[in-house]
Amino acid sequence: MLKKILVLMFITTGCTVVKSPIVSGVNQQAGIIEYKYEYGLLEKPQVNWDQVQTNAVTQCQSWGFQQTAKQIIQPVDQCIKVDQRNQKCIQHQVTTRYECQQTEAQITAKREQEEAEVERNEKAKKEAEINEKSRREKQRIEAEKYEENRKQQVTEFLRTNKFSNYIIEFACMDPINAGRDYGVSSALLNALDSSSYAYASVLTKKPFSELCQNSGVRLTDLGLLSKTKDIRKTKNGAFFLIKSTDVATLCVRALY
Repeated sequence: MLKKILVLMFITTGCTVVKSPIVSGVNQQAGIIEYKYEYGLLEKPQVNWDQVQTNAVTQCQSWGFQQTAKQIIQPVDQCIKVDQRNQKCIQHQVTTRYECQQTEAQITAKREQEEAEVERNEKAKKEAEINEKSRREKQRIEAEKYEENRKQQVTEFLRTNKFSNYIIEFACMDPINAGRDYGVSSALLNALDSSSYAYASVLTKKPFSELCQNSGVRLTDLGLLSKTKDIRKTKNGAFFLIKSTDVATLCVRALY
């Protein structure tokens, strides 16, 4: 009877087992040491945490840190094995971490390193801003040169071709999504340059029918010709694709 009672007490309370956590991971640069140990279902683990602390301090000292270490994570107990028959945990794993305390020299070096990093970032930011400003200025100058050359080409084309009349063939507008008007106008001009049938057919389809309208009225403001983006010369005259505003494009036919 006494034997049965002792066995029952052993099963219900378990036996005390001394566990010595082992190093399971380190980060020398950050001064982090991770310790782990495992215990079973019928084991009641007993850990000498003072010895773990001493071991951590020794490791920290060997890395050049102070002779102190701080436990930064309290022991975390996790089940790593379950008995599938009764769903009881039969194997546990306990993890904790210690952090080495930096020396004054290390603290100073780290601060200087962080300050240097901030200085490098600020310098890189200023250089990036200067480069971006230079890039935009270059783009502006190139755009101005392109615009001037385009105007000169239009002027020369008008001087060498004596047109007598200018008719607006169609106008495309896109007030919601500025920019589509010119792309649609270019495609519609391709159809117009091909044949009147192709032009009439395309004009009935979306998005042409939504954005563009056939015109046929005379262009009175010849100053708009300076905004010409594309010129198509034919045997009967020429087509001018004019970006009149941010949201409107005109196709003008010039007749001799």
